[in-house]
Amino acid sequence: MEIKKRYDWENPAVIKRNKEDGHVIAFSYDNALDAAERKESPYKVTLNGKWKFHWQMGIDNCPPDFMSRALMIQIGDT
Repeated sequence: MEIKKRYDWENPAVIKRNKEDGHVIAFSYDNALDAAERKESPYKVTLNGKWKFHWQMGIDNCPPDFMSRALMIQIGDT
């Protein structure tokens, strides 16, 4: 009886092999010196903690300024 080789991508039981956990390795800095010194970037935002969502039934129902920071804070407080 011949045994057929089964590849990882054909096996639903294999979900990862030689895979790193997801992470971000690039950050934005104000200038090259801060980047070279690897100072803490003011643009780094953690995704840990409480999230605030405001669901809309389609783009037509969204307020025109739905991406503004003020609206995000206002929606998050309700």
